[in-house]
Amino acid sequence: MKVYAAIDLHSNNSVLGVVNEAGELLHERRYPNELPVIVEALQKYGKDLVGVVVESTYNWYWLVDGLQAAGYKVHLANTVAIKKYDGLKYSGDFTDAAHLAQLLRLGILPHGYICPPERRVVRDLARRERAEPRRAGEVRGGIAGHRAHDQNALEAEIDPAAALGDALAEADEQKWRGDADRAAKHRQRNRPESDRSIRHIRICLSESQFAHTARRWPARRRR
Repeated sequence: MKVYAAIDLHSNNSVLGVVNEAGELLHERRYPNELPVIVEALQKYGKDLVGVVVESTYNWYWLVDGLQAAGYKVHLANTVAIKKYDGLKYSGDFTDAAHLAQLLRLGILPHGYICPPERRVVRDLARRERAEPRRAGEVRGGIAGHRAHDQNALEAEIDPAAALGDALAEADEQKWRGDADRAAKHRQRNRPESDRSIRHIRICLSESQFAHTARRWPARRRR
């Protein structure tokens, strides 16, 4: 009998739900986020396991990659496109996992794109650009740099997560430098009124007019 599994993924644990082709719930349990433990829980279903749904969260890379390496057909659920459970009185991690498994069984699961590991650095930088428009220039620079060195990174077998961390650290450093420059310009614009007035006089008046005005300036300030 065919079975369908789904994993509701969290930061430090995952809830596994398994249903059969009749829609009956066969298994539901919470597991720690340890790949060997999750793989062992799936192994007992053998070839009857049609596929495994993984919820698309911020930390799905390790789980999807590990399950694919173990030989399972993995489906990434597009949680944004999944309509929530209208009519259900209760919902939680266990019902979420079972619901994803039922969607896979019925063939109506909205799928997300499983980006290849070697392309995730650039994609994550592009997402960061959209999320932080004010830092778009910094992120575009990081994207261009990673595209230029992409082949070298693959040949050197650089860890994509480490490469992303380096790129984000570089973007943070650029942001710090930009903030320092903006602060300096702000101080320049907000100098004391007397300093800005003297600078304006020097620009607008001739040398003789400036000399005449400068002699009268202290008296004006005392008033």
